[in-house]
Amino acid sequence: MSIQTVVNFGGFYESIHEEKCEEAVISSNNWDNEDTGELKEEHADDLYSYNKWGVVHELYSKEYIDKLNDELETGIKYKELISPRFYNFGTDVIFVEITRKDCLKLFEYIRFESLENKVKEHIKDRTAASSGFRPFFKASDFYKRKHRDLLIETLLTVIINFLNEDYPFFVEDNIYSPEMEV
Repeated sequence: MSIQTVVNFGGFYESIHEEKCEEAVISSNNWDNEDTGELKEEHADDLYSYNKWGVVHELYSKEYIDKLNDELETGIKYKELISPRFYNFGTDVIFVEITRKDCLKLFEYIRFESLENKVKEHIKDRTAASSGFRPFFKASDFYKRKHRDLLIETLLTVIINFLNEDYPFFVEDNIYSPEMEV
């Protein structure tokens, strides 16, 4: 049995992930200064007009899940990257499939790192009504079998936030594919 859920990694819009993708594109197309690694001024327009961001984001998202698997010793399967039409309504999320065995590993990780209270806080925040927002779920819904994906999504979010406390959790190595070249 497996569960399909979402990895809320922070998205690409104005994030460290976007910065890493830009670095990969600059490097892949040799638009960088060899000494500083910075974008050469004459290639600023090239970066601006670059039109293969979907490929780059997809590659990065797959690598992100691979890195998360390495960190958690899991086998979470990448399904797809979903990007919003407009970023004022939401951000990019990665859809994944996770086995029951790997779900148990997430629970073990939460216990080992003493993150149980963070999980409770996150659920409370997601289910609290506020001005202009009425939640779809109650906190108790997260623990029901039919909404198991919500709980697993929450565990992943709390773990990623925890990993980001010590260092930004992102794909450090430059991603590369010939598809990224102009």
